[in-house]
Amino acid sequence: MKKVRVCKTCDRGEKETRLQKCVICHGFYCYKCRVRKFGKLFCSKVCAELFFFGDED
Repeated sequence: MKKVRVCKTCDRGEKETRLQKCVICHGFYCYKCRVRKFGKLFCSKVCAELFFFGDED
């Protein structure tokens, strides 16, 4: 069975919009929900901040 890909923020699927995969959490996001930070694209502000500032240890 094929897994359905949807935007993790708005739940729109591949038939409705183009989806991209987040490099941090590997979730999918659409062009309307994407977050651009320092020239890179992410699914959320949390993932963008994790990429640039890392996780607290």
